[in-house]
Parts: sequence; structure tokens; C-alpha cells
Amino acid sequence: MLVAGLSGSGRSQAVRALEMMGYTCTDNLPPRLLAAFVEEPSTTGGPRAAVLDARGLDRDGLAGLVGQVRALDAQVIYLEAETDTLVRRFSETRKTHPLDTGAGLRGAVEEERGRLGELREVAEVVDTTDMRVDELVSRVQELVAGEAGAPRVGASLPVNLVTFGYKYGVPTEADWVIDSRFLENPFYVPALRDLTGRDAAIRDFVLGSPLTGPFLDGVAAVLEPLLEGYREWGKPALFVAVGCTGGRHRSVVLAEEIARRLEASGVAATVRHRDLDR
Repeated sequence: MLVAGLSGSGRSQAVRALEMMGYTCTDNLPPRLLAAFVEEPSTTGGPRAAVLDARGLDRDGLAGLVGQVRALDAQVIYLEAETDTLVRRFSETRKTHPLDTGAGLRGAVEEERGRLGELREVAEVVDTTDMRVDELVSRVQELVAGEAGAPRVGASLPVNLVTFGYKYGVPTEADWVIDSRFLENPFYVPALRDLTGRDAAIRDFVLGSPLTGPFLDGVAAVLEPLLEGYREWGKPALFVAVGCTGGRHRSVVLAEEIARRLEASGVAATVRHRDLDR
């Protein structure tokens, strides 16, 4: 297990989440020592994780590191957040960014983002911009537990779906974004307004639209054949975000139906509802 990402995005909390699951964690492992870390047997016999740091990693070093990660077939969790959020976090804690050599905090954040960009492409990305600490811990544990339960060799690429409300922002870590706002909004039906997509009445309302069936068929027809290509590219999972206005009705129904169809065709799928309780 490898943890990487931007300074200030919550790597220490990810380590805490892994330690709670029994992992022995090595913090800020120099990338050049990754091979030695993998070859060294565990002293506890349990699972191990390493946190990778951007310091000392130039472009050539990054290419070599990404090659190693691909060869190891390792799971990588990559944490990030919006630049303004990272700047605020560093300002509040009064810590110095590890890449800040005098050019300014914002420049250091963008430099780190650039250095790690290629590693991000082979990782499961978690955007912590709007996450509480407990949400981050739960998300990391969810990713690890899901990975532990799914075979990596010969299986289809797993799909992680998250629902969201456009009024609260699009998840920046999404590989695909599906917009469900073309469907009639149950919010404007008084009897349905206070329900959510998990309620049968909302599900019947959304799935009863003549537009829904053909749309879901089209999503499945486009998505399923591409999963092997994403896997060969090095993606550990495909992150699909499904949005509606508030993230409580249409997107919830569609995401759960997409997951059901994927599972029926042998693709592992998970669903998380980001804005359901807002």
C-alpha cells in the first residue's frame, strides 16, 4: 500500500486510518528506497504501507517511480485538495511547505502538484477539500477494504461511483462526470421533496421516466468496454461522479442503478453519496 499526494491534503490522517487497520506505516519514504521497502520482509507479519514524498523527486525520478508502481501492481491512494484550501491549511498551522524555498506558498503547492502529476494518474484519488477528518479516515479505510476484497489479476477494473449536487461543486477527482439534470426533478413535487433517492417513491419516479432506461443502457454500453483499456493504462479503479442539482434524488437513483448493472455484468462497483444529507 502506498500513500502519496500533496502536503497539507491529509496524508498523516491517511496513515492513522491505515494504522487503525493494522498496517505498519513508513512515513516520507524517499522514492529511491521503494524497491528496498518492498523487498524487506515485514517484522510484524502484517500489512505495510509507505508514504511517498515529493522532496528529492525530479521528472526523471518520477518516471522511474511510476514505472516501479506499475510493475508492483501496488495500490496507491493519492490525496489532494484545492490550492486555496492547502494555502489556508498551511497558514492556519503556521507550518512551512516542504518545497517552499522563498518563492511563496502558492508557488510551492503548484510545484508539488506538477511533480506528482504522473503518479496521480495511477492512483485512487481522494479530494479532501471539503472533507472532515473522520470522513477522510472512513474513505481511506473504505478504499483499502474494497481493494483487499477484490482480486487484481484477471478481474475487471472496479468502478467507484459518487453522487453529488452541482450546487456544492463537482468532485475534482472524478474520471467521468455524468449529469442527470435532464430528468424531471422530484424536488418540485411536494410529496417527494423531503425524500431521497434511497426511497422507493423517488426510485419509481426517476426510473419511470421514458428517458431513464435508454440513458442507462447508453452509459453501460459506453462504459463497460472501456474498463480493460483503463486497467491497461494503469488505473487502479475508475471514478465516476453522477450529479444532479442537490445530490439527493436523481443522481442517487442513477448511481445505484448503474452499480447494479455493473455488478450484474461482473464488474465490482461501490457507491458513495456525498451530498445526500445536505
